[in-house]
Amino acid sequence: MYKRQHQTPPPYAMSSQPAVSGAGRGGGSSRSRWIVVGSAVVALAAVGGLIGALVTDDDDSKNGDPGTSDFAADGEHKPPERNRTMKTDACTDAREDTNDPAKVQAPNFMYKDILSAKACIDAAGWTVKVIEMPGNTYAEDQVIDQFPTTGTAVAERGAHFELRIATGDPA
Repeated sequence: MYKRQHQTPPPYAMSSQPAVSGAGRGGGSSRSRWIVVGSAVVALAAVGGLIGALVTDDDDSKNGDPGTSDFAADGEHKPPERNRTMKTDACTDAREDTNDPAKVQAPNFMYKDILSAKACIDAAGWTVKVIEMPGNTYAEDQVIDQFPTTGTAVAERGAHFELRIATGDPA
């Protein structure tokens, strides 16, 4: 009988050709490079747009504070912005307080021009004390603080307000 001998197969030879990517098509690495470059360009454009939006923001949308839209450098006076007005019916037709129907809610005078705020207060028969605060973050005659605060229950007639206004001058 015949005896079969086992033989070791010949050694595997490694090819010196580069690996091909992209499901059998050549040039896949070049295509991937363009996808990465394109993604980087889109990301940079998005970041640039965000930075541009933040730098040019008028602050009109932030907390209802329209008072910082114009820049005043240190040492410069920031003049009044008389367009920051409110209607007198904000005071004459103030919302009734939910806890005390005999009272109304204090209107929001924040960031309004003092002339407009005074006209509103006068129309409702209320009184006001104006306190000037140095600083040019806000325009001259712009209300930067109020007491009582917005929404506080106040008498429909005879209520008294204290309004702090910016001088527009550097502190």
